[in-house]
Amino acid sequence: EMIELTGITDEELAELARRFHGLRKIGKVTGNLVMAVGETITDYQTGNSERIVQQQVLTRLAGLTKEDMQSTVIAYEPRWAIGTGLAAKEDEVQRMHSLIRNTIKDKWGTEASERVRIIYGGSTNKKNVLTHLDEKGKEVKGLLELKDVDGVLPGGASADLEEFIAIAKAAEQLADT
Repeated sequence: EMIELTGITDEELAELARRFHGLRKIGKVTGNLVMAVGETITDYQTGNSERIVQQQVLTRLAGLTKEDMQSTVIAYEPRWAIGTGLAAKEDEVQRMHSLIRNTIKDKWGTEASERVRIIYGGSTNKKNVLTHLDEKGKEVKGLLELKDVDGVLPGGASADLEEFIAIAKAAEQLADT
């Protein structure tokens, strides 16, 4: 949404990412780069999610080195799930995170794909971060338990203290195991 509002292109995002890592290397900034990727509802409904997200990863991170990828976090945020109450199913989240990780592996190598953190940011809440029952009563893994999900990025849930604390405790619980 912010990209559409500002008119910034994927290529301009890539230039900003390269600048960030350049400044990081000379000690002018600290921390990690967080780059969001995610499809629109139209992309999702027409089966173009994988193509769009893979293209975003390759374009928005173009020019980064393997070393840069170690201090880069990719936030998969399906735009159709932000602030709408809609949420991707856990198998969809895992599939997209796996696609992102494999795209990193193909472009930057195995080590980069293992070290980059890929987090999920579409309608996370205390109910979907750990194992729970789906609408049919079937037990499903929570977002934080999925193989290729390295964390979550709570949006609206961060505004509700009880919800946010529950998510943090779930992450802590998994970190202790």
